[in-house]
Amino acid sequence: MIPFRSFHDIKQAPLRVTRQSGIAVLSMVIVIVAVMAIIAVSVATTSFLESASGIGESRSEAALRAAEAGTQDALIQLLKDADFKCTGSGANCTFSTFTSCTVDSGSDGYQITVDGGTACVKITNPASCPDTGNTIKARGTVVNKIRKVQITFDMDCNGGITQTAWAELTS
Repeated sequence: MIPFRSFHDIKQAPLRVTRQSGIAVLSMVIVIVAVMAIIAVSVATTSFLESASGIGESRSEAALRAAEAGTQDALIQLLKDADFKCTGSGANCTFSTFTSCTVDSGSDGYQITVDGGTACVKITNPASCPDTGNTIKARGTVVNKIRKVQITFDMDCNGGITQTAWAELTS
């Protein structure tokens, strides 16, 4: 039989905190804080990169819209005046109205400002009427993003224009 002891007879072991147990706790706290800091930096970096990517995509789309606006402007200019020419070194182009710029190489087009960006437009004018397979190229630029568009059109002797193709150029 086990002898009965009262609580008064039981000796309490003294609670000792040693240096070793304090160092272990401190080490664990440092590791936990370091892991939390790494996670916070990772989340912040990912958020920044996602945001920057979205801004770049938005600017690229705005550059495409500027290039498309440039092609539409050229069609309007041709509807007003079938002899409107702003190609190759500015031949017969009224640069007092327009600023010269580069679509492919050299000073081969005219520039318009479009909603925070620019469009540089080059028209290959009809040699005679009716004429088919003429092109309008436009380079839209917003900040550092550039997109190019080309449309092909036919022109009849009455000044009518029919767009026959649209393409985004990669070079």
